[in-house]
Amino acid sequence: MNDGLEEFVLKNGRLFDDLEPKEELWNKVNRKLTRPKEKKPLFTFWKVAAVLLFMSTAYLIAERWQDRDEDKTVVLDEFIEVESYYASLISERRYQLNQENQVLAKITFEELNELEEYYVLLKDDLQILGSQERIVAALIQNLQLRMQLLNRQIHLLESKGMSNKKIYDEKQI
Repeated sequence: MNDGLEEFVLKNGRLFDDLEPKEELWNKVNRKLTRPKEKKPLFTFWKVAAVLLFMSTAYLIAERWQDRDEDKTVVLDEFIEVESYYASLISERRYQLNQENQVLAKITFEELNELEEYYVLLKDDLQILGSQERIVAALIQNLQLRMQLLNRQIHLLESKGMSNKKIYDEKQI
């Protein structure tokens, strides 16, 4: 098919030579080709707006992540203080209970050991998963349960008057 068109142009090409476009038309086309394109101000405005939106969003996201990291650090610092406080109280109460009644202390210490095993598991979760408030809350609750158990047993001994000293004194009589 191209061969037929090519053959037609070769045979009849001279007929088309006198049909040239006007000089004015070529000048108009040439001006449009060489003229720099005008930037549309609206298009430029939207480019700038998109860049500003992107940058402000990135800034806000980065700021939010930084705040979360700082919050986690604060939570861990506070937890360390709480843990230290309860550990000293628990140690004092264990000693006091053991001095008051060794039989009850042995039974109570077995229950405390179970709570301590759960505490160790929660502490492992805290290290693996990071500072999550629900894990920290569970750790604090565990410490509080241990304190309540010890306080209840000591209160029971005090209200019933069942200390080692009294039992020892009764045996001597």
